[in-house]
Amino acid sequence: MINDDGNSRFFYQSVGTKKRETMIFNLKAKYEVWIIEASLIQQCFINEFSHKFTSSRNVDNSICHLNIARFVTINDNSSLVKPISDVKIQEIVFRMDPYKAPKPVGFRASCYQKYWHVIN
Repeated sequence: MINDDGNSRFFYQSVGTKKRETMIFNLKAKYEVWIIEASLIQQCFINEFSHKFTSSRNVDNSICHLNIARFVTINDNSSLVKPISDVKIQEIVFRMDPYKAPKPVGFRASCYQKYWHVIN
């Protein structure tokens, strides 16, 4: 950062400070034991989260074999899972209002329409 401005220097210094403030250098484990080695701290967190978020119940998957009426027919399912063709995507893109964007920060449809030859 030889030719930087003051804002960049401030930003990178504040990020570095925040990173140092939020790092965990030691951890108090069971029986009042302090852990200072980074790999042991990491393993301690992994063990704790694995213990907390692992189910101790024996899950019964037999409900999957019950006779439940289908809401999606086999024909509907096959049409839902088949690949969408490039022609269909092009039809949809060109039907969109050119001044509408899919998201607030997305590209307008006119961009896709104008540069379709590059995108496709």
